[in-house]
Amino acid sequence: MYRIVRYKTFFREIRVTMSLSILLSGLVTDSLRSQTEKPTVTDTLEEVLLTDLRYRRPPALAFARDTVKYYDRFQDNGKMLFDREPGLLAINGENFAQDIRISVRGYGSRSAFGIRGLRMYLDGIPLTSPDGTTQIDELSLFDLASLEVVRSGLSARLGNAAGGALTLKTSDITAGMEVSGRLNSFGSRDLGAKYGIEKNNFKSILSINHHIFKSKREHSDAISTTLLWKSRINLTDKWQLDVLQSGYYSPLGNDPGALTDEEFRADPYAASQRNVIFKAGESVSGFGSAVKSALSLSDKVLLLSGIYLKKRYFEGRIPVVTGGTIDLDRLSGGIWNTLEINAHDMLTLTVGQTADYQNDNRTLNKNNNGVRGEVTADQKERVINFGFFQQAHLALKKLYIQQMLRYDVNRYRLDDYFPADGTQHGNLLFNNLNGSLGLGWELAENWVLFAHLGTNFEMPTLNELSNNPEGTGGFNPGLAPEQSIQAEAGIKAGILTGTTLNLSFFRILVDDQITAYELNGIPGRTFYRNAGKTHRNGLEWEVRSLLRKDLTIRLNGFLYDFTFSEYKNGSNDYAGNKQPLVPGYKLYGSLEWQISSKWQAMMAITRQARMYLDDANQVQTPAQTLINLGTQIKAGFCWSMGLTANNVFSLFEYSNLRQNAAAGRYFEAASPFHMAVFFRYKKLN
Repeated sequence: MYRIVRYKTFFREIRVTMSLSILLSGLVTDSLRSQTEKPTVTDTLEEVLLTDLRYRRPPALAFARDTVKYYDRFQDNGKMLFDREPGLLAINGENFAQDIRISVRGYGSRSAFGIRGLRMYLDGIPLTSPDGTTQIDELSLFDLASLEVVRSGLSARLGNAAGGALTLKTSDITAGMEVSGRLNSFGSRDLGAKYGIEKNNFKSILSINHHIFKSKREHSDAISTTLLWKSRINLTDKWQLDVLQSGYYSPLGNDPGALTDEEFRADPYAASQRNVIFKAGESVSGFGSAVKSALSLSDKVLLLSGIYLKKRYFEGRIPVVTGGTIDLDRLSGGIWNTLEINAHDMLTLTVGQTADYQNDNRTLNKNNNGVRGEVTADQKERVINFGFFQQAHLALKKLYIQQMLRYDVNRYRLDDYFPADGTQHGNLLFNNLNGSLGLGWELAENWVLFAHLGTNFEMPTLNELSNNPEGTGGFNPGLAPEQSIQAEAGIKAGILTGTTLNLSFFRILVDDQITAYELNGIPGRTFYRNAGKTHRNGLEWEVRSLLRKDLTIRLNGFLYDFTFSEYKNGSNDYAGNKQPLVPGYKLYGSLEWQISSKWQAMMAITRQARMYLDDANQVQTPAQTLINLGTQIKAGFCWSMGLTANNVFSLFEYSNLRQNAAAGRYFEAASPFHMAVFFRYKKLN
């Protein structure tokens, strides 16, 4: 009965939200029908990551832009897409109850589920909640067109949890229809459809996708449906609006759990019996609405604004009795304003503000072998963030200077409504000032040296604060924010015709690094603590080369040395140990071959070093190799079809890995070699 009422509420709210959007779009469209002139300012809202500025020169940061290929789109998950980017590590492509986990230079590696430590955006709208948690349930690979990654720390521009940033962009709005589908050898099935219209100064596209996931492992099924509707409206030749609506419904996301090494060697594809008994998994649904505005106040002044609102319902089950059933009702939203002033041909100034709010109603019940039991916790958790930032970009003849400064106020509050274990309210207030300075020097045409120095901070998320190892309500009193300072230098060069090189060195000093652990008495629940001081040294590189007009090669990788310099946990001293869940190196290579005008093929190989899985450095994985293949054939003007092959030779063993796991349950198997067929029909009007 509870679930039926909850889903009725969800669909009623989505209908109200969509009705408001239809009304807004209809009113604006009616007002534009009489206009015949094409606007002179178009595509202003196309996002440039980290700031909305259109730089005359590249920013003095480590960043990469990429397009989504056919072999990225027709996959079970985004691991292949994210993992090929230099400096990114994607873990967990097959446990949808925990989501894909992405880390950049060690930021985000602690996450037990979802993405933390990084800021993520979809079409310029935050995917990251105000507390620093990112979940991508609303995202379908069928909708993605490109991505942009900044590996440099960005708290001086984006605030909390900005050790790096990713912007994902969906397909452009075009008039016409598109239908896509896929079927793999384990039974995963995907079907998606898009329809777009263009009329005068209004264009809109609606996308609906349905995904059913199956893998080799037991108890690992997942189902999700996503909806994306976005419209672009040119009110005048100086004012442009984007209206975006999204919805998602995932009634099933089973969690097969992790195995010990002995269990893994006996049967790697078995589910943890504890997870089966407790019916571990989740169901989640939600929707979002957003409006972005670009208003040209003059030839030299541009005002960029936006507002968003999101609703999320989550019901989860973890393999413990007390607090093993989790209900989370989340409302979040925010508003931002950015004023860009081209003060001079050489100087661009930016000032702005952000305000974000998050309200989580969290209820915990006993999990009696998958059946909801009595209430064990009932609390309301809130986050309010205010940020004010300033930025300057000075371009001289050969030298350019980039400076950023941001001040944040972050308030976290918990109201405890379960007095049985003693009322434990929580109230935390933090003020943070972060800055950065970047320099670029053009040595010659297509040769640029850059250096960057910046500070970063990361608040614990609400989940991390509310998982109190003392077993009482309230926030974990021993968990503090993470602070870091990062220095880097590199080169961006065109070394030969059709060949580019990007190389960067960095050193990061981290204080109070947040790390995850489990307790043997409470397996399945993750707690968090601060790990003293850590130093991270790294080298990242990428080479892209057009060997021939029909042959493209891409090579990238990293070498990392991430070490605890001060870290005591009780009587244990981990100073000198390596940070878990970060390999010492990763190498990636791909070859794309345009065999003919209608036939293309690719091969990608990833090799990553062994990883320690615990702070004591007693447990580690072996090095792993992943080989993926793909081919696509165009059949006529509108049709294309193809084949993908993943984990060729079954060399890649582990899809997901746990950190400091209880009872030695660290390992989740990757599916062995499997194939998929796909098709795509696209007709433009």
